[in-house]
Amino acid sequence: MIEIIIGILWVAIIAIICAAIVWLAMWLIGKVWPIPERVQQGVWAIFGLLVLIYILTVFAGGSHFPHPFFR
Repeated sequence: MIEIIIGILWVAIIAIICAAIVWLAMWLIGKVWPIPERVQQGVWAIFGLLVLIYILTVFAGGSHFPHPFFR
């Protein structure tokens, strides 16, 4: 049980850091070129799906500590 909680915490930490990077990238690009609202929604939808996949992976026991950048 503790492995699942630790895995969820890792997912939360990774998601917060990645969300900040995505937000900063979209903000910087938006300063140069306007980004349509639908594109921003699509980026956040894909981000949400990736986070959901990692959470389900942790619950399925496939990975105790998800490492999306080090596979």
